Amino acid sequence: MSFIRPEVKRLLAPWGEVLLLSALAALAAGLLIRGVSRGAEGMVMLGTASLVLSLSLLGPALPRALVRWRRGRGIGVVMVEERQITFFGPTGGGSVALDTIVAIAADARGWQITTSEPQILSVPTGAVGEDRLIAALSALPGFSLADLLRARSSPTNAPMVIWQNHGADAVSPLSTP
Repeated sequence: MSFIRPEVKRLLAPWGEVLLLSALAALAAGLLIRGVSRGAEGMVMLGTASLVLSLSLLGPALPRALVRWRRGRGIGVVMVEERQITFFGPTGGGSVALDTIVAIAADARGWQITTSEPQILSVPTGAVGEDRLIAALSALPGFSLADLLRARSSPTNAPMVIWQNHGADAVSPLSTP
């Protein structure tokens, strides 16, 4: 017998990792405060270590939760196989090799991935398999989930370049081929 309604479970499921880590961080902060107030050095060390660990795990958990929350709410399917990113959509699609990417721009609506050909692959936010896209792009040197979150939450809703291959030939990441 479950005390949580099924629709509430579905709503909270993507955020489970974030909620658990937030609760652990709150417990660790309480342990730290209690240790400081009692002068217990062991409690302070344990609280500090637990707080640092839970907060360091919470940072990467937030983008994963956002992707899981939006999963299936967008249009199309993303596949990643052997360093090849493919998007299938109702009005378009395409495929790019991870090694040919020169720039990535993002906003709340989706991604624009520019290659050295030059070709731009547009992937909407919430496409099925977007988590695999993020995992593949995370392998690029200097790719930052923090930059992705900043672009996704920008009030201007204009694409922001979140990664650029500075060793490649200069290609404008937002120009059309």
